Amino acid sequence: MQMWLMLLKLFNSGPRGKVATKSDNEFKGTKFATFMAELKKGSFKHSFQVKAKYGANNLAYTTDWLPLHTDLPFLDYPPGVQVLHCIEQVPGSSGRNQFVDGFYVSKVLKEQDPKKFDVLSSTRLHFSDVGDDCFGEFDMQFARTTIEF
Repeated sequence: MQMWLMLLKLFNSGPRGKVATKSDNEFKGTKFATFMAELKKGSFKHSFQVKAKYGANNLAYTTDWLPLHTDLPFLDYPPGVQVLHCIEQVPGSSGRNQFVDGFYVSKVLKEQDPKKFDVLSSTRLHFSDVGDDCFGEFDMQFARTTIEF
């Protein structure tokens, strides 16, 4: 665990490896996360199941390729760390993830183009997520800058 946390601190990503993927082990990701910190209860309780759904109302429910993005920017206090635990791989080649070190990108941008960095770190944008799901209707909104520390 100590090594995993050190790698998370250094690279903003922990090692990925083989973890149980049977549905009866569905909450092993949650159990693992509780070793790191107290879980934050939010709109989606402690955990959120990402499954491919027909007629998806959210990109989390599709098998589409996702561009680089920030999860949950519409929350006042979004999670600092998210633990992803694959239970079952979607058939085919979809469902892939990609990660980027946003702190490093921000540092390079500040060095190479301070004006753009200043705009992205001082201009507030409006983020929202509105709809209904198994949790009921929701309307979550928040304004924040693109780059925050």
